[in-house]
Amino acid sequence: MGGKRTLLIVLATVGALLIAAGGVGFWLVAQATKSDPVSAASALADFQDADDGTRGVDGAPLPGVYTYDVIGTEGGGAASVKVSRELPGQAQMIVWQRPGGFETRLAYSGEHVEGARYELASAGIAQTWSRTKLSLLGTTSDEDAVLDPPALWIPADLSEGAGWEARYEADGSTTTHSSEVTGTETVSVGGSQVEAVVIERTTSITGSVTGQWTDVYWWSAELALPVQMRVEGESREGIGVFSQTATLTLSASEPQV
Repeated sequence: MGGKRTLLIVLATVGALLIAAGGVGFWLVAQATKSDPVSAASALADFQDADDGTRGVDGAPLPGVYTYDVIGTEGGGAASVKVSRELPGQAQMIVWQRPGGFETRLAYSGEHVEGARYELASAGIAQTWSRTKLSLLGTTSDEDAVLDPPALWIPADLSEGAGWEARYEADGSTTTHSSEVTGTETVSVGGSQVEAVVIERTTSITGSVTGQWTDVYWWSAELALPVQMRVEGESREGIGVFSQTATLTLSASEPQV
């Protein structure tokens, strides 16, 4: 969950370093493909450190740490130099309830973290802020942006065939989401079958960052979370490029707290 503004200046730096590396290029590639798993225990400590005690927010997911099983890869680079890395087998998503909404932080790995904040209203769930942290070769980009205006993420009406669009400005780029409810399916979560609404979403980014993404969310109204996500796309900034293809499935419906 979150925005698609992926930070790419670090990837341009990686490309320049690899081109200049000569005989040590293989070592740099090995470092660039590093993708360290984040443990549930580590995520739980982060949750507890930043928990302000807000509870009972109607329509928000329960606070705590949710683990997703992951199959996928991501990669990037610059010019003709590209690197690719396997994602760890599990990702940790922290949910904090906040007054009027909630905040999430999804750690695909220690090198790739995405954050988002949401507000709740009669129209549904709207995203108000996003953050992307991306590390390669020991260099880290970590930026956040306020969405102007807030973008409708999940509407109150999730009947089959319902569609909606959201368009917002953030840090020099314009992002447009086009979403549609295509049906319902059951997803196995920790051995239990959970009813989910299937949402297909295309995302286009123009401006300082450009990109095209096609995502599918299996959204549980009961949990107020996706029980499964499929993410695929590519973003560019200057000569830097980042791409990702991944499927995430929730491993348990109850968070760790």
